[in-house]
Amino acid sequence: MTEQVSSETPPKKPMSSLPILIGLGLIIGFGAIFLFEFLQLSRPSGGLEDENVTADAYLADVTPLLENADPERGRQLLSSKGCIGCHANNLAPSYVETHEQAANRRPPMTAQGYLYESIVFPNAFMVGDYPTNMPMNYVDSLTTAEIGDIIAYLLSPLAATP
Repeated sequence: MTEQVSSETPPKKPMSSLPILIGLGLIIGFGAIFLFEFLQLSRPSGGLEDENVTADAYLADVTPLLENADPERGRQLLSSKGCIGCHANNLAPSYVETHEQAANRRPPMTAQGYLYESIVFPNAFMVGDYPTNMPMNYVDSLTTAEIGDIIAYLLSPLAATP
């Protein structure tokens, strides 16, 4: 008896896309982790003094805003603009003691200059480990009078009672 050799090739199994999906998932996951870490390392570090900061930084900008500022309007603005949502829920620094702490947050900058910078340039200085979630558009969405009112409120003892 002679053995017959079959010239037929066995049917090919369809390729599974699972290894490709796992590989893509790993690449995306590691890319996201890298991007997150890169952004964390490149952000300004809170708590470290900036050698370019002076005591009168922003004073020329903020002094005219405070001349006719109304702290009560500032309190109302913090409520109507949604600031309380983050600042009262530990997602951002509390402003309850700002009138006492602002002058010491970013030495040698004055309290007025620090608060102005915090509103107009919110990522210039980070407080502790708080995330960078302060809206960047307050300089465009608030009038200069409103910015002055908010700063006046934060500098007043009224801010001590939320």
